[in-house]
Amino acid sequence: MKAGVNVAAIHYHFESKMALTLAVFSRRLEPINQEQHQLLARYEKTECCQEDVLHAFILPVLAVRDDNDEGAEAFFRILSNTFIEPDEALFRALYEQFGDALKRFVGTLRKTLPELTDEDFQVRFLFALGAFSFSIGEALRRTVLGEFEIQADIAVEKLVRFLSAGFKAPPEPPPT
Repeated sequence: MKAGVNVAAIHYHFESKMALTLAVFSRRLEPINQEQHQLLARYEKTECCQEDVLHAFILPVLAVRDDNDEGAEAFFRILSNTFIEPDEALFRALYEQFGDALKRFVGTLRKTLPELTDEDFQVRFLFALGAFSFSIGEALRRTVLGEFEIQADIAVEKLVRFLSAGFKAPPEPPPT
């Protein structure tokens, strides 16, 4: 085992694979979550716009992804896959642990988009999560368009603009 620890010791300490997985997620997500909340709190002191909220959510994640930490790279691949192909038990456990933080971001973002119906907002938010999930995986390092890497600071600004445009798109006309 790469960690230099035997499997029995891991099982003894964590008692289950789920507990170990949640410990890994917590170790990586708690500092990111703290930074996200600090940024959001700073933006909330002023009249924040959707770009500010998206920036507060995205920047801390992509900044860590670019730290050249081998463990972070593997973690973000797992996190990306958790959003795209969720294990229901893991997804529920993560939501239980980090759901309040997500609700704060969603609530603040929702306030910046009063013109959207709840249905339009939810659909656009799901699309935004999809683009975000794709961005935290390997996609920014390996593209079908060529061999180049998008650095985190550039990716943050481009992703915020892209998602903002999606949220600001005109509503769909009612069915006829």
